[in-house]
Amino acid sequence: MSRRPYKKDCSINIDDLRRVLASAESLHDLVSNTLVAYQLDDLKLLLGHVEAHWQVLVKQIASNRETLAPNFNLFRILRVGDLEATHSNMLAALLDPMGPHGQGSLFLTEFLNILQHAPVAGNVRYNFPPADASWQVCREDARVDVTLGYAGRFLVLVENKWGHEEYYGQLRTYWRDRRSLYPDDVTIVPVFLTLHGDPPSGLDDANYHPISISWLEDIRPVIEGMGSSIKAQRVRETVAQYFDLLASKREELLPNEA
Repeated sequence: MSRRPYKKDCSINIDDLRRVLASAESLHDLVSNTLVAYQLDDLKLLLGHVEAHWQVLVKQIASNRETLAPNFNLFRILRVGDLEATHSNMLAALLDPMGPHGQGSLFLTEFLNILQHAPVAGNVRYNFPPADASWQVCREDARVDVTLGYAGRFLVLVENKWGHEEYYGQLRTYWRDRRSLYPDDVTIVPVFLTLHGDPPSGLDDANYHPISISWLEDIRPVIEGMGSSIKAQRVRETVAQYFDLLASKREELLPNEA
C-alpha cells in the first residue's frame, strides 16, 4: 500500500500574523524609547559639562576685563587712531633718543635697522650713522612729517601716508628743497612710510633714491618684539596699546587684500 507524501500546511493565519507584527512594533517602540532615553541622558550630561565650562570661561573673561582691560585703548577712545598726525607724532616721540620715553635709542636703533634693510629705489645703499644721542628728531619741519638729523651730515626725511596718497612727487619735492640747502657731502635719505610700503611717485629723477617702508609689515612687528625691552611700565603700556591699534588695522585690511 503506497503512502501519500506528507505536505506541510503553508497557509498563513491572519490573526497570528497580526500578533507577530504587533509584537514587532512593540519591540521597536521599546528599543526606540530606550535609545531616546539614553540619548537624552547623554545630552543632559553633555550640557551639564558645557555649562560648567562656560561658567568658568565667563569668570575668566570677567577677571581679565577687571585686571587687564584688554579692550581699553586710549587711541580708540579719543578717536585718533586713523589720523595721520597721530602716527607721525607717535613715531617722532619714539625715535627721539632724548625723548620723554626715557628708553634712549631703543626705538631709533630698530628704526635705522629697518631702513638699512628696506628696498631702495635704484638699489642704492645708505650707510647710516650709529643710533646714539647725536640724532635730533623734528616734527613738521619745512612740511616734512618727521625729520631726523645726525651731526649736520646726515638727514632722514620721513613722509608718512597713513591711508592717504601723496600728491605727485611730494616727497621728491621735499628732498629737492633740502638738497638745495645742503652741500653734497651731506647725505639726505627720503623715506616713504605707508600702510603697505608703497613706492612714492616721481621716480624719474636719477638722483632720487627713496626708501619705502610699511607701518603694518615693518613698524608693527618691531614694536611687538621690543615690548619686553621697554623698562618703563607707562611707556610699555602705551606702546602695547599702539601695537594693538596697528594690529587691528592690519586685520581690518586683510579681507580686502585677499
